[in-house]
Amino acid sequence: MGLGFFLGSTLTILDAGGLYGLGSLYFLVAFSFGYLLFDYFMALALPVYFLVGFALRLSLGDFHPESIYNDPEIASRVLFPFAISSFLGVVGNYSMRQLEAHLSSLAYRDQATELPNRAKFEELLRDEVVRFNEKGRGFILYAFKLHHLSRISGNRGVDYLNEVLRGFVDRMRDLCQGDGIVGRISESIFGLVLANEPGVDQRAREMIETLYDPLRIRDSIEYLQLSCGILRYPEDRIAPA
Repeated sequence: MGLGFFLGSTLTILDAGGLYGLGSLYFLVAFSFGYLLFDYFMALALPVYFLVGFALRLSLGDFHPESIYNDPEIASRVLFPFAISSFLGVVGNYSMRQLEAHLSSLAYRDQATELPNRAKFEELLRDEVVRFNEKGRGFILYAFKLHHLSRISGNRGVDYLNEVLRGFVDRMRDLCQGDGIVGRISESIFGLVLANEPGVDQRAREMIETLYDPLRIRDSIEYLQLSCGILRYPEDRIAPA
């Protein structure tokens, strides 16, 4: 789609808008509706490319006899609405992309920990299953359940609890060392996906010991209580009936 508009804009520039010069107006109208279908770079670059290219083409003259640009007054004034249109297109596209990113963050990110929420985590798990089907690479899902979070929230407040959770999440990220997936499955359950390697039980014990270490939050020490469930894929998958 974007490539087609790029080629079309190039032809429109070279032909100075066609027989009557109105092709440039048709292009701007089409762009105002079609830019949402472009990738981010094309949606920003195309209106600027068209504006600069058409300004250079107008400076060369030599239009079709019926072209509106044979009128010097029209040729000199047409670039202003083109510039306004291009500016609004760039600003509108940028604002739309920022809004999409924000809505995506709200839909797929846990706001307290900035982790993928359950919906996004399940999507990432499905990607891991697809990767296994394609490349034969299994994975292990560790599910850590934190206990007594309501007690912490009741005694110290929600903001303090969120600091505790972020400290816990930082340790989980350290455990996977950038090679795994960390997500929040529920209010008290966090998931960690790592490659399926030998020594699963031993590694789980080591991770629990690390996560058990007390956290220093503000002026307090928090001792976390947690349990861990393990699923190995494909070993633990349920065969279809």
